[in-house]
Amino acid sequence: MKKVLLILIALTPFFGNQATAGSTDKYELKQLLESDEAYNTLLDISLYFGDQQYSKVESTYGEVVIKKKAKRSKNSDQKSCGQAMLRALKTLQQRAISEGMNGVIDIKSYDNNRTFKSDTHFECGAENGMARVVLKGTLVKF
Repeated sequence: MKKVLLILIALTPFFGNQATAGSTDKYELKQLLESDEAYNTLLDISLYFGDQQYSKVESTYGEVVIKKKAKRSKNSDQKSCGQAMLRALKTLQQRAISEGMNGVIDIKSYDNNRTFKSDTHFECGAENGMARVVLKGTLVKF
């Protein structure tokens, strides 16, 4: 019994790291959206986060959920999460275009049936060497 207990104690640091591998962190939208990468990635479809104000909506397609991943950078989870977020936003924009819409409103992070709504931040999960962003947004025509 003592041997088993000692082995478990010795292995605790290895298993402890796996708990943080599934963590979720918050990152600033403004810094990401003002980056050169965002300028070169995103389309000309309006994006409104959280409770940001927007023009009068003429028609609504409905709410969609988008999940995107990016390989985690060894140096920065923020960079990996930014890449995953830009991929998710571009996919939302492409979906809006394909449905004849010109905007996405009420964009929020959505993961494990939990919503994080913010005008200024987004959530990104990290696990198994990947950064993960899941977004919900409503496709609309202004």
